[in-house]
Amino acid sequence: MRMMGLARCRESGRIERFVWRWLGSLVAVLGLALSAGCSSPGQPESDPLAWVEIHGQPHEKVADVAAEVFHDNGYTVTRKGWEHLIFEKPGSKMNNIAYRNWAEGPVWVRVKATVVDVKPGTCRLECEAFVVRSRNEPTEEEIRVNSLHRKKYQQMLDEVAKRLRTQPGGTS
Repeated sequence: MRMMGLARCRESGRIERFVWRWLGSLVAVLGLALSAGCSSPGQPESDPLAWVEIHGQPHEKVADVAAEVFHDNGYTVTRKGWEHLIFEKPGSKMNNIAYRNWAEGPVWVRVKATVVDVKPGTCRLECEAFVVRSRNEPTEEEIRVNSLHRKKYQQMLDEVAKRLRTQPGGTS
């Protein structure tokens, strides 16, 4: 009788392992399927913090107006090309409270903007924002700004599109 109980325990252990492995595989497959997802037409393939589509303007003009808008918002252009732009400014008091590495000094805010072709006559200006610790040091660290702060960056990109619409040939 005792042997029968051990056999049942061994068999139920096998079944339990089988069920857990099967569930684990199912979760993994569902995770992969959901992560592949789908994207709406016209939306960026990557996941930028903010973006805007602009029609009928050359890339160089989009980059120039983006530099103006970010400058008007307190940023300095640290790298400029029509495709990749980088803007920086000292972090706010709240940035420093939240992110400061006290041994290295104050933090900075860095925005990386990119002009991407969507189709002929249409480009997309998109950006990512980072809080930067130990700026220009070997130990520099970029911490990506999360989507809770998207609004202020989206407003700046919308301002770029607005300014381009008011210029000759602008239809963004």
